Amino acid sequence: MKKKKTSFLIIILFILAFTSAAAQADRTVNVGVYQNKPLTFIEPNGSVRGFFIDVLENIAKKEGWNIHYTPGTWSQCLTNLKKGKIDLLGVIAYSKERSEYFDYTYENFITEWGQIYISKGKQIESILDLKDRKIAGLQNDMHFISLKDVTSQLGVKCRFIEAFEYQDVLGIVEAGSLGKSYIKKTYNL
Repeated sequence: MKKKKTSFLIIILFILAFTSAAAQADRTVNVGVYQNKPLTFIEPNGSVRGFFIDVLENIAKKEGWNIHYTPGTWSQCLTNLKKGKIDLLGVIAYSKERSEYFDYTYENFITEWGQIYISKGKQIESILDLKDRKIAGLQNDMHFISLKDVTSQLGVKCRFIEAFEYQDVLGIVEAGSLGKSYIKKTYNL
């Protein structure tokens, strides 16, 4: 009887040890990455870089995580996070609507804000001066969404042009696709 108990105990310990080792080995965190220099970006050679990435890799080293990066546009990363295709997306602005789907940290990683740039010779003193202007911004960006909401509430009619990446916003402006009077939204970190 004692041999059965000992054998059973050894089997249980073996199973626990194996399960624990398997759990430790599978600590992969899938992270969404989009072009948002200097916070997250993908180099032409495919390497993932940025300030957020540096901090995340340091945490992963201490926690024993393996990180798998999943590149995409900002909108694709949000969709992937919502569908559970990725575990983490860094540098995502808080909104009440998003908090229904996503868990946010208690500490801010970085504070950011939206900024409006205008072409030379144009004057914008208030949001009312945006009337009849063309505005380019990043699709699903909280600052761009807020700007749309505020202009709508104030009855300021604007034409909004959405881009998939920050570089696309700048490309639209540089190409002159917005015409002579353009406004672009970008981050100033």
